[in-house]
Amino acid sequence: MSKILSRRHYLPRICASLGLIGSIALVPQQAVASEPEDEFEGQEILFLLEEAYTQEKGEWQIGTSLSQSLEGPDERGWELEVEYGFTDRLQLFVELPMVDGPFNSGGIGDPEIGLDYAILKDTGGSMPEFTVGAALTLPVGDNENGPGNGGVGYQLSARISKALTTDIFIHGLTEYEAVPNARQDGADLSLREYSFGAGFAYAPIDNLFLVTEYLWENEWEKQGGIAETEIGQYLSFGATYEFENNISIGLGAAAGVNRNSLSQLFLLAQWEF
Repeated sequence: MSKILSRRHYLPRICASLGLIGSIALVPQQAVASEPEDEFEGQEILFLLEEAYTQEKGEWQIGTSLSQSLEGPDERGWELEVEYGFTDRLQLFVELPMVDGPFNSGGIGDPEIGLDYAILKDTGGSMPEFTVGAALTLPVGDNENGPGNGGVGYQLSARISKALTTDIFIHGLTEYEAVPNARQDGADLSLREYSFGAGFAYAPIDNLFLVTEYLWENEWEKQGGIAETEIGQYLSFGATYEFENNISIGLGAAAGVNRNSLSQLFLLAQWEF
């Protein structure tokens, strides 16, 4: 069954067909309830989901990730992401995924470009961060035995994040993706996916965050008038650490809850400036 290449949790979607691409993760930072809106930075490290916090005005973030299969064929994926804050609420993001798999199944995936807008801002008080996003995937990746979809796709998302205390955070995500006119391995098909997830993070000490997440997704594919549906469920655990120079590293693992969801390992690094 073909898979949609996703910005937010592309790796677990590929896992159902034994492919892997790591999720991009953002920098975890401690929230301070008394800080003004333009200085507040929420906890931003998630392995399966995407948090609601956006980049501040004029702030750049460059991230790279590596994912490795723990079951099935030996497959690994890389992803590069760049984010820029136009304002404290509006950010641009660009992503480029790659897969290294057996039997010549690897290659460059479809790059993705999109915008996120924070309708509500979490400044440390009672208000959560609520962000909506939209993106396009461009069909320039390898779609002959590779990870490309061979058609223009789009993604819509809604995310929420909240600092419950200065060291406890919660997150939620709902997302829809589609590639209406995909082409893979010489066949025309239509791809859709619905995703829901929740996350929890705790900071036992400054700059160190322990993260757990749950992701549920429904993948739908139609080819030649025949439709197939596949449901995946994942539970992940991980930890990240931020150094004084705003460089962060993270290590996490996700276990498949059902038979369509295979285990995987994440290693990531990023820099904000």
